Amino acid sequence: MTTENLPWYKKDDSKEFLTAEKVIYAALSKKAEDIVVLDLRGNSDIADFFVVMTATTNVHVSAVSRSITNKLVKFGEKPLYKEGEDTQNWVLIDYFDIVVHVMQPKTREYYNLEKLWGDVQRLDVPEDYFENQEVRDRHPELFNADEVETE
Repeated sequence: MTTENLPWYKKDDSKEFLTAEKVIYAALSKKAEDIVVLDLRGNSDIADFFVVMTATTNVHVSAVSRSITNKLVKFGEKPLYKEGEDTQNWVLIDYFDIVVHVMQPKTREYYNLEKLWGDVQRLDVPEDYFENQEVRDRHPELFNADEVETE
């Protein structure tokens, strides 16, 4: 099967994108909404990917950001920097090549990162993203971990 006509994210098996998918998995497990992956490679020295998502309340922002941090630590990814936990309007988690933005709706609308980075490739993540067998096959560690883990 040729990968020539596939969307960019279906051809990307880079460590950075695979880590971004782990972020998505952890965020979806806590019902984060409107998750978008922005591919900044070649457009920014800040990071390779932004993963932007909405959480509806302070408690929800906290739960989503904690889930991401805890899940990634289990797979050897510790954040370099984390900020915003004091206000819970916008928590930023920096994994060097991936920067995660967990934002409340008004904050996300105001800063509109997707528009700011409108010229980059993006993946609008559906809620059923991990029901796709190709995605699941890239991450057996996520599903094996779930069998023994209760969160």
